Amino acid sequence: MGTAALLPLSKELDLLLEGLAGRGIGRYAAAVGPDAAITPDGSVHPIRAAQAITGFDWKPTPALQVYSYFGLECYGRTAFPGSNVGYGAPVVDLASCLS
Repeated sequence: MGTAALLPLSKELDLLLEGLAGRGIGRYAAAVGPDAAITPDGSVHPIRAAQAITGFDWKPTPALQVYSYFGLECYGRTAFPGSNVGYGAPVVDLASCLS
């Protein structure tokens, strides 16, 4: 499910609001997140996700447009018990990635 709005605050300034939540929607995010994980038996399992973005578009002159956006993306863990298969599998040690 998603929604979006472009709200004019004045002749020169617009506010942008967008949101999307569901399963298998990672490809639609600004950072292009994961859509699905493969289960140990080989089937495809969609990953739950939510994303939001907001920002401003300012047009002080016809030849100049200034914009700023801020966004957030969240992806659900899709791990399968007893294996290191999935997205966010708890048995995978990523400690060396943080040093």
